[in-house]
Amino acid sequence: MKKSVLFIILMMESFVLLLAQNPTQTTVLRIERAADVVNIDGVLDEATWANAHAAEGFYQTFPVDDRLADEQTIVKLSYDDKFLYVGAICYTSKKGEYLIESLRRDFGFGRNDVFAIYIDPYND
Repeated sequence: MKKSVLFIILMMESFVLLLAQNPTQTTVLRIERAADVVNIDGVLDEATWANAHAAEGFYQTFPVDDRLADEQTIVKLSYDDKFLYVGAICYTSKKGEYLIESLRRDFGFGRNDVFAIYIDPYND
């Protein structure tokens, strides 16, 4: 009996999670060509960034991906003939408290705040 109840509860939670992730919802971000030379300096003060459309309202990916991130991020994209430019403003409510475990490529994902970009040209 206990196994049956546990199974039903797990199935209900899975159904709720599936409903929370709306696969039919499409987000579109219009990307404009760079208006000027973009300096890779961490400062988004070029006209390109002032004119770029902002993406926001991102979801967290760990430990679950069904809710908005605790700390919000604003991302702007632009391009020219050679490059795709990504500008990100990552907010934090923990002033002066930044945790960087390692600068290696392979690190403990779950113990760090991460900003990642996935390029999926095949939409899969």
